[in-house]
Amino acid sequence: MLTRLSALGVSLMSLAFFIAKAIVLSQGRSIECGCFGAVVDTLASVTIFMDIPMLLFGIYVMFASSRHWLAIGGLLPQAWRDKLDLVW
Repeated sequence: MLTRLSALGVSLMSLAFFIAKAIVLSQGRSIECGCFGAVVDTLASVTIFMDIPMLLFGIYVMFASSRHWLAIGGLLPQAWRDKLDLVW
């Protein structure tokens, strides 16, 4: 129900993070972005490459013609899809 709106939010956040990291890197600074918390130390120069695919996937989800695009939901029986319709 809110899939496309969520995809828009993810796309806008990915774009904003990409721009912020590009500005930081263009100034010659190297910072830890904290993207993965305490699990892994990451630099903005590494995670900037993850923003572009996330942006593209978000745009793809926003403009997908089917509600169950390439999802497991299309493989479920109709009775299950009806029960899970409120979740999706």
